[in-house]
Amino acid sequence: MKWLLKKLVIFLLTLLAISMLAFLAFQMIPGDPALSLLGTEATPERVEALREKMGLNDPIILQFGRWLLQFVRGDMGTSYSYQMSVSEMLKGKLMITLTLTGLSFVFILLLSIPIGIFGIKKGGLLNKCIGIVNQIIMAVPPFFGGILLTYFFGVVLRVFRPGGFVSYEQDVISFFLYLLVPAMAIALPKAAMTIKFLQDSILKEMNQDYVRTALSRGNSQGQVLYYHILKNAMIPVITFLAMALADIVAGSMIIEQVFSIPGIGRMLIASISNRDYPVVQAIVVLMAFLVVLLNFLADILYQKLDPRTGGKKI
Repeated sequence: MKWLLKKLVIFLLTLLAISMLAFLAFQMIPGDPALSLLGTEATPERVEALREKMGLNDPIILQFGRWLLQFVRGDMGTSYSYQMSVSEMLKGKLMITLTLTGLSFVFILLLSIPIGIFGIKKGGLLNKCIGIVNQIIMAVPPFFGGILLTYFFGVVLRVFRPGGFVSYEQDVISFFLYLLVPAMAIALPKAAMTIKFLQDSILKEMNQDYVRTALSRGNSQGQVLYYHILKNAMIPVITFLAMALADIVAGSMIIEQVFSIPGIGRMLIASISNRDYPVVQAIVVLMAFLVVLLNFLADILYQKLDPRTGGKKI
């Protein structure tokens, strides 16, 4: 229990530090939000009045405290460009990005674990072929893989219409079907890496004494693999998958550009171009929260599989 509390405290402190860095970074960037909002109607008096209204003349620590308190309550501020609530702007787009991330991760699990285990069991030429294909897929950047998949599934096979994104509010089935190919583009390189990592971990475990002991007691190789080796081999793989999932969150933003998906990524790039700092701050903090949360959950799962990593069991 102490281990869990310690991890929870570290989790909260990390989020606080990231929030502070995100807030301060945009405070130090040259430019006056009040001046940007007023545009051609800006006068020194109007700028000063708007700065006072927005609380920009308050001490930095007071501004941060007010922003953080509002953020925790779900109020992420108001967009400079659209004069809309950032929370409302992100609501639908966050759903799209999280769905794309979730589908990508499911593809990684469905592809990597069965193929990794099957390749080890069969060995020989088949496993060498899997290794060669893995190397090729890992060498292809996700955005280029996305372009190739778009051409093959969109132009050649016409499974979907490139650029013809369908919102989940219009048609849930079409929404998921459109996201399948982008999710595959994100998942393939990570699945290839996971296969390599899993196979290396299994081969390492096969040389341990407990495997020879289990085989000497009459257990088949399949039984030893599924009931003994995999449990230990999956421990480092879980850590890798947690890092891969965090990387998917960032990678999905690039794929959204390739497939014209109106998710968080496209909004982030547009907001950076427009210097819409409240939107950028909210997205940065949300993405950081997801990454830290995923690593926190991975630590808990890691400790469940191997209690020695956290001392006593939870």
